[in-house]
Amino acid sequence: MVYELCEKSDYFRLRVGDYRVIFSVKEVITILKIGHRKNIYRDIL
Repeated sequence: MVYELCEKSDYFRLRVGDYRVIFSVKEVITILKIGHRKNIYRDIL
Protein backbone atom coordinates (compact mmCIF):
# COMPACT_ATOMS: atom_id res chain seq x y z
CA MET A 1 0.00 0.00 0.00
CA VAL A 2 1.10 3.54 -0.68
CA TYR A 3 0.41 6.27 1.88
CA GLU A 4 1.13 9.99 2.08
CA LEU A 5 4.00 10.70 4.44
CA CYS A 6 2.09 13.67 5.87
CA GLU A 7 -0.87 15.73 4.68
CA LYS A 8 0.91 18.73 3.16
CA SER A 9 3.84 16.87 1.69
CA ASP A 10 4.63 15.60 -1.79
CA TYR A 11 6.26 12.56 -0.20
CA PHE A 12 4.77 9.09 -0.13
CA ARG A 13 5.79 5.84 1.54
CA LEU A 14 5.58 2.32 0.25
CA ARG A 15 5.69 -0.64 2.61
CA VAL A 16 7.76 -3.63 1.50
CA GLY A 17 7.94 -6.07 4.40
CA ASP A 18 10.02 -4.46 7.17
CA TYR A 19 11.38 -1.86 4.74
CA ARG A 20 9.97 1.45 3.54
CA VAL A 21 10.51 3.33 0.30
CA ILE A 22 10.08 7.11 0.55
CA PHE A 23 9.41 8.81 -2.78
CA SER A 24 7.93 11.92 -4.37
CA VAL A 25 5.67 12.18 -7.38
CA LYS A 26 5.75 15.26 -9.56
CA GLU A 27 6.40 14.90 -13.27
CA VAL A 28 8.52 11.84 -12.48
CA ILE A 29 8.79 9.47 -9.53
CA THR A 30 11.90 10.21 -7.45
CA ILE A 31 13.01 7.69 -4.84
CA LEU A 32 14.39 9.62 -1.88
CA LYS A 33 15.27 6.91 0.59
CA ILE A 34 15.03 3.14 1.14
CA GLY A 35 15.58 1.63 4.55
CA HIS A 36 14.38 -0.38 7.52
CA ARG A 37 11.19 0.92 9.11
CA LYS A 38 13.01 1.58 12.38
CA ASN A 39 15.38 4.14 10.83
CA ILE A 40 13.74 5.41 7.66
CA TYR A 41 11.94 8.47 9.02
CA ARG A 42 15.00 10.11 10.59
CA ASP A 43 16.03 13.31 8.77
CA ILE A 44 13.47 12.90 5.97
CA LEU A 45 11.17 15.84 6.66
